[in-house]
Amino acid sequence: MNNKEQRHIKRPIRRTLLIYSIIFLLLLSCAITMLCYYAFSKALYSTYNNDIRNVITYVENNIDSDDLRECLEKRETSLKYQEAQQFLNGIIDDLGLEYLYLVIPTEDLMINVISATSQEERDKGEADMPLYETSDWYSKAELRRFKSAWNRDDVVFFEETSEWGSFYTGAKAFRDSNGETVCLICVDLSSEDLHNSLGLIFAFSALVSTLGIGLFALFIWVWIRRDVTSPLLALENSAKDFAHISHKEQDINLLKYEPPVITTQNEVQSLSEAITLMAKDARKRIEEIKTNKNMVVEAKSENAKLQKEAEASRKIAELSQSVSSLLSNMPVMTFSKDVENGKYLACNKLFCEYANKNTPEEVVGLTDHEIFDKKTADHFVADDKKAIEMDGSYVFYEDVLDAVGKPRQFQTTKLKFTDTTGRVCLLGMCIDVTDLYQSKKESVRLKEAYEESKSESITYSNIARALTLDYKYLYYVDLETDSFIEYHSDVNKTDLLVERRGEDFFNQSRIDAKKVIYTEDQEEFLDSFHKDKILEALDEDRSYTITYRMLSDNHPTYFNMKISRMEDDDKHIIVGV
Repeated sequence: MNNKEQRHIKRPIRRTLLIYSIIFLLLLSCAITMLCYYAFSKALYSTYNNDIRNVITYVENNIDSDDLRECLEKRETSLKYQEAQQFLNGIIDDLGLEYLYLVIPTEDLMINVISATSQEERDKGEADMPLYETSDWYSKAELRRFKSAWNRDDVVFFEETSEWGSFYTGAKAFRDSNGETVCLICVDLSSEDLHNSLGLIFAFSALVSTLGIGLFALFIWVWIRRDVTSPLLALENSAKDFAHISHKEQDINLLKYEPPVITTQNEVQSLSEAITLMAKDARKRIEEIKTNKNMVVEAKSENAKLQKEAEASRKIAELSQSVSSLLSNMPVMTFSKDVENGKYLACNKLFCEYANKNTPEEVVGLTDHEIFDKKTADHFVADDKKAIEMDGSYVFYEDVLDAVGKPRQFQTTKLKFTDTTGRVCLLGMCIDVTDLYQSKKESVRLKEAYEESKSESITYSNIARALTLDYKYLYYVDLETDSFIEYHSDVNKTDLLVERRGEDFFNQSRIDAKKVIYTEDQEEFLDSFHKDKILEALDEDRSYTITYRMLSDNHPTYFNMKISRMEDDDKHIIVGV
């Protein structure tokens, strides 16, 4: 490809710079114009809004809303209503407003409450609009804009165009002493002046920005042509000539670069100096390439080193994944929390199941109070505080409820640590020992039952030995609690059967005595059957006997009650009948 072909296909920097500059300056001019327009329009609208808001506030403070509601309900004007009409008429004359009115918008009509009439209109013979007069001049879209202010607390602003012209309207709900909306207070200002002012501002901004940017662009273009494009063109020609020579000459010593004279004192001059230095160093670099063949060996060695580092990184990643998988599948619940805010940072699958969540992502970012009930969450937070205050691991057993309210027993270990970012965290591991705990409780319960059975067996044997006499009923009484077990012999009198168990043996026996003991013997029996008297007698003798009659088949029959202590047991007595 010759030089003519190269010059034909390349894009000259001057032309490219000119095109891009024009595009950029046009965009900049538009942007500045729009920015100025936006700023001025916002300021104008803000002025309009403040003026309308001040008028509405003034009207609110000088009209009795409760009297106005009463007038609307009765559809009759009052003295205050007439004063309000004159008040609004005075405002529109003094402030030069387009319209000032109080209305009630409906779906299809606009209901008049009070409409101000200017002096000019009154001079023409126009009368004030009557109370509750309806108007169908408004479109449904306009009525909806008015209704949007009915339940609002602030002023609603919008523009509307009708047969009377274009207006900028502000509407606000007028409420009575109960806070209920009575009507809307509306103020109309002509928007034609507003738009005319904005048009002038837009034209002025466009003109000023275009002139300013045009002058700036002309200055920049002259400067770039003198200090950038022309020196670059000279530098291009010198570099091209040097490249042409380097392709033809095989002798390195004949390679000479003739730099152009550039005195721009900017980056272009620095570029020229750098190219000159680069041309001088070119021959040295070629010689070094020929003499330093070991560079290839070093490159291969460096490549092998990079491969080893990549392999090490891969193994570290695999180890990290393996550790993560190990934690996720450990038969214990693991989690970590941010000590400062109590939010979970990570957890494994078992903790997700305990928290009634599907994935660890659903747990991360939540606190205990956002997952568990208040009692359980408070319990966890209290344990966290204990672990944070300790220097080592905090190991304890706890009875808690999971996220669905099911009771569980945990062996928990909590330990605070600092992660690589310097954040203080809390690591927790919980082993669910519910089944083991229940097994231990069952084992203890069976052992206690066995001991109780063994004790009762011994007691039974003692009682059986006590039945050397022919007793029909036998009572085994605990002197400390007054509880008792009632036995009776079977038909063959070889075995004892438990009849009942009870409390308060002595008082219960005195009550039963009044029912079964023969009447003539009751007083004597009750006088003899006292716990203190019985124990006093047993201290003197190992047995105490009371004889009385009971009714058997409606006939009084003598019975003998013998009371004796247990052998080697002063805490129990045997009462045989």
